[in-house]
Amino acid sequence: MAEAASAVLEDPADQQPPPDAKLRPGWVLETVVAVLASSAEPLRPQEVMLQAGRMRGRAVAASSIRNALRVASQDSHGPIERVRYGLYRLRRGPQASPPSDRSRRHGYKPDGPP
Repeated sequence: MAEAASAVLEDPADQQPPPDAKLRPGWVLETVVAVLASSAEPLRPQEVMLQAGRMRGRAVAASSIRNALRVASQDSHGPIERVRYGLYRLRRGPQASPPSDRSRRHGYKPDGPP
C-alpha cells in the first residue's frame, strides 16, 4: 500500500533515463517551446523546468532551460519573448518569423525550409 502511494507521488522528472540514451541536438529548446505553447500565461524558468521534466519524463537541467530561454529570446524574431525579468512566453503575431542564424545554431529548427 505504501509503495503504491509513493509511486503516485513521484515526479517523473526525478526518474533518469539510462546514461546511454541519445538525445538529438535542440531537444531542450523544442521542449521549452512546447511548454510555453501549452501555457496561456507567461512562465518563469523554474516553472518551465518543472513542466519540461514532466513532459519529457526526465529531469532537465535548470541551466539548460535558462540558456534556451535566453538565446531564443535575444533575437526579436526568435520563438520566445521575454515579457519582463524572469518571465517568458511564446512569441505570437507577425513578429514571430523564422529564427536567426544564432537561434538555428542553438537548435531551433523551423517547420519550413531554411
